Amino acid sequence: MAAEIVLLKGAFPELAIGADLWCRFPAYKLPPGIWNVETAELAFQIPAQLPGTGPYGFWVRPKLALASGAAISNYIPNVTIPLGAGWGQFSWVLEPWAPASDINEMTKGTNMVNFVESFAARLREGS
Repeated sequence: MAAEIVLLKGAFPELAIGADLWCRFPAYKLPPGIWNVETAELAFQIPAQLPGTGPYGFWVRPKLALASGAAISNYIPNVTIPLGAGWGQFSWVLEPWAPASDINEMTKGTNMVNFVESFAARLREGS
């Protein structure tokens, strides 16, 4: 877990990581022209059973809507998480979740940095 946190902080210095393993970007830039806002708070949780259990989902605030007015798939608005109310939840996994078996070679398998980087791909999909 400590090694994953070091990787995350190295890749994303602006990321706040709480003792409860909830992580938050205060101003995550969204892809232009797709969403109703340009930036949002973005949160995720590092699973306590990492690396055996992969991470799941990410949350954004304020509530997102597509600029096109289309429905957003795998998105639940108005969710409360330990960081407060008013979050929207994206059901999201990084596939495959295949962490390295040796902690000294974490970057040779999937890790939390890869999971966080995958958010951009999901947000570019829009609906």
